[in-house]
Amino acid sequence: MKFLNIPKFNLGIKIEMEKSVCRVNWESQFFGFPVGRIELPVGFSESKLDEVLREAKKKYRLIEVIFQGNGADTLQTADVPCVCCDRHYLLKKPVSHNVPLDPHIKVYTSGLCSKQLERLAVQSESLIRIKRDPELSPHYERLLVTWINRSVSGELADSIWTWKQDGDHIGLVIIRKILSANQRSDSPEYEGRIGILAVDSNFHGVGITEQMFEACDFWCSSLDIPTVSFIAQKNNKRSILTCEKTGYEIVAEVTIYHYWSPDWIYDVRCGWTQRAAV
Repeated sequence: MKFLNIPKFNLGIKIEMEKSVCRVNWESQFFGFPVGRIELPVGFSESKLDEVLREAKKKYRLIEVIFQGNGADTLQTADVPCVCCDRHYLLKKPVSHNVPLDPHIKVYTSGLCSKQLERLAVQSESLIRIKRDPELSPHYERLLVTWINRSVSGELADSIWTWKQDGDHIGLVIIRKILSANQRSDSPEYEGRIGILAVDSNFHGVGITEQMFEACDFWCSSLDIPTVSFIAQKNNKRSILTCEKTGYEIVAEVTIYHYWSPDWIYDVRCGWTQRAAV
């Protein structure tokens, strides 16, 4: 397992951080309270976190703090700590061209999401940080079902591919086109980012996952996208090994924290609102 030495990376959010918290629209809509997100640059001082959160915690009930590197279990603040909910690797590879697709792999063209796709999405490790947060975990399955439905509609994905066998969808991959940083020049370029990749648990270990990765190469190649990327949980050795077998290399380690602002209170009449100033 090795890291590539690159100066910056992008999580599909923004390449540079301007010490501002950006709204995560679809999560805010789903949870019914404002969710923000900030990406901390390498070398960021934990002592400055309160400065970053001072105004943002009045605007957002939940702030997702993304730290580049192997962070501590918690980041201390003046009121409540930021608790680690996710540790993962970002892996990338150059897109392979002239990839022959297995005949079981087809692009999903239906405008309606099947129950089989919903079941596969729930089996994936996507958005695992939601499951690890006690405040959000009751909504985990519903969130993934919403994500795959909004991906099928074209809102959260650019392409969906499935492995169909004996009439059943047993493999799923969704992919989108994002702007990232070139590994050598650090200039912006497009890459394909895998959002959900899942294979029915009854079919693990037979090579379907590797074939689903090839579907992503096929799609990227057709659009002249030079790079494809995938996020794997740090403790999922099987997933990382599969990625590396198919040509992916680790380019970054990421720690994600959840900060719950104490400046919010629930009102049965109007939902989550800012706590009145004392």
